[in-house]
Amino acid sequence: MTTDPREREVRRRMAARELYADGAPGLEVLAEERLRGKELADAYNRTAARDGEGRRALLKELLASLGTGVWIEPPLHVAYGNRVHLGDDVYANFGLTLVDDVEVFVGNRVMFAPHVT
Repeated sequence: MTTDPREREVRRRMAARELYADGAPGLEVLAEERLRGKELADAYNRTAARDGEGRRALLKELLASLGTGVWIEPPLHVAYGNRVHLGDDVYANFGLTLVDDVEVFVGNRVMFAPHVT
């Protein structure tokens, strides 16, 4: 966690669901989290169609928690990724966008249509 007061304030605003801007100087840790999520999502999107193990490994690294039987058709887009919790047997068709500026919880046996945000 950061000790920069500007970053602490932005994180507080995010958690409180208040208006914030996360691109200002002094927010390098937050920017790194965001870039890490985008890089992992990009790696996921480049996996081969038959590489279920590789996809699951990337999702485990990207997301806060991952249930069993989760399948997400690429491309997947996230703001950060590390605030997303997916339950069991979640299926997402292609083009899922998760704007996880705050915690996102998806329950068990949920299905997403194509291009859902």
